[in-house]
Amino acid sequence: MRLTDLNSGREIGANCLLLELGGLRYVIDCGMHPKFEGKKALPRLDLIPGTVDGVILTHCHLDHLGSLPLLIRQNPGARVFASSATTLFARRLLSNSIQVMKRQREESGNEELPLYVEPDIVRVENALAAVPIANPRKIGRGGEEVTITFHLAGHVA
Repeated sequence: MRLTDLNSGREIGANCLLLELGGLRYVIDCGMHPKFEGKKALPRLDLIPGTVDGVILTHCHLDHLGSLPLLIRQNPGARVFASSATTLFARRLLSNSIQVMKRQREESGNEELPLYVEPDIVRVENALAAVPIANPRKIGRGGEEVTITFHLAGHVA
């Protein structure tokens, strides 16, 4: 097993981990750093060798899922596993992020914004798979699998 921190900084922000286990490759969270804008806010997705099998979202905060549309754009076959609550709020949060990035572009003149658009969010929605709280779920391919279980942690479900 190998776990790689893809956060672009040395602080909490663009939370993103790459889990490699046997032939499986999963990203745990794919956030956007709230202190930065544009590409500086992104995790180091370029460090992912090849494609990923899926994404596991711990909860619905921008620093945990704000870059998800970019990862799914690069990995159209990947499933996104999250609690039911996270799947319900993800679209609203990502749509709001587009509006914030458009406003940032107007204010700063940053031409790379927005980093994603509505069709990217639709791809994320189509990739989402709700996993009930406290119900173990096996995920994998080709006979290899891992078991994930979401728990209420008193933060965000």
